[in-house]
Amino acid sequence: MRNPAPRPVCRPSLVLPALLGLALVACQPPPEVVRPDPTQELSQRLRALVDERIAAVESSPRDGERRGRLGLTYLANHLEQQAHDSFVQAELLDSDEALWTYYRAQCLAELGRLEEARTALIDTTRRLPTSSASHLHLGYVELDLGNFEAAQAAFVEAARLQPERPEPLVGQAATLVERDRFDDAETLVRRALLMDSEYAEAHHHLGQVLRAQGKLQDALPHLRRGEDADRRQFSTPWTPVLDSDAIGTSDLVHRAGRLLESNPAEARRLLEEVAAREPDDNQILFDLALAQEQVGDRVTALETLERLRRRDPDFQMINTVMADFHLRDGRHAEALSLARRGVRSAPRDSRARYVLGLVLVRLGRMAEARGEFEQAVEVGSTDIRHRIALAETCAQLGDAPGAIEHFRTAVKQEPTFLPGRLNLVRLLGNAGRTNEALAHLEEARRMAPNHPAVQELTAYFAANR
Repeated sequence: MRNPAPRPVCRPSLVLPALLGLALVACQPPPEVVRPDPTQELSQRLRALVDERIAAVESSPRDGERRGRLGLTYLANHLEQQAHDSFVQAELLDSDEALWTYYRAQCLAELGRLEEARTALIDTTRRLPTSSASHLHLGYVELDLGNFEAAQAAFVEAARLQPERPEPLVGQAATLVERDRFDDAETLVRRALLMDSEYAEAHHHLGQVLRAQGKLQDALPHLRRGEDADRRQFSTPWTPVLDSDAIGTSDLVHRAGRLLESNPAEARRLLEEVAAREPDDNQILFDLALAQEQVGDRVTALETLERLRRRDPDFQMINTVMADFHLRDGRHAEALSLARRGVRSAPRDSRARYVLGLVLVRLGRMAEARGEFEQAVEVGSTDIRHRIALAETCAQLGDAPGAIEHFRTAVKQEPTFLPGRLNLVRLLGNAGRTNEALAHLEEARRMAPNHPAVQELTAYFAANR
């Protein structure tokens, strides 16, 4: 007679905590369904889709997958905070699906919470070691955090898992650029373009590499082709849901926002199309006014903003934007009144402070302007224009040390910003700090050796050494 098969050994130390956790979740009331912020204006189509997803959650409140589906709807339409909160609930109720953690990390990255995103993605790659999407996204987050070795490792693993795709190669190239290994970066980016010649981010990085190598004329075509660059993510099993839940107008608005600086005419066309579909959407009307101004049609832009202000006098930033438009047209009194109103309604908004500072500069009230620019920087602005305005105002007020400090911070933030670096060269030279001035001049020569101001400063220092 054969001996019976050994019975599995039950290890209470491992099983009981897991069972206890499941029991606790089951005993607790289900979390409140995540709803849109009441102040957010959603199109009718998006509102209907969100209501449908919420109803599905309410009909089965302990179904984690339905919470995740609601999160995907929010994420597909750029409502990242609501998406994040929905994925947190999905993880609690459907802990077997590791991709809810992946998508929560994506929301965290969009919200600027990079360390939390990194932690979530490391957990995802541990649970799904063959998920190329998780490794690729982890690489992007490590890159943004300045962890270049870790970013390189993540991109290399993504490339191993999907060797036919160009995205990990471009990610590796980006880490090499940060370490000034431009020749190696160029090799990788050109390999990526052989895989996909239309890949905008690859063109963007190749343009950056060529510019850093001093090949500005070769760089310009690639920089233009990379103007609409956006990081591409790999697909997951949930990608079809994301694609199907993206409301057309939302996707068009997002694309128009990316094009606003680089191709305002196309942004205006897209926004006019969306505004015709969603005439009651205040945000679309506001974005349309920005695009109209960008193409030089400031009269129509002001008319659009006036229409919006009559509809909603407290709409975000409307006074500041109108002040900016009036300032550009030379109507200083109207600009000052609107700019002060903008600061009163949003005292910690850096752009409101910046625009009021610009108006005060135009009126010759430099000391007051400096105070506004300082507050724009102090509230955490990352817009280099705010720091440059502060530096220039310091220089005009005769505060050379302050101007040097702020120009130095600006070029550290944006190393390829040539006007800021040239101003720093002049100020350091005037202060007798010749070696520092020459170091920055060498950087300027590397970026644009044929620029007239670079050549003029080179000749000046050569004659006065």
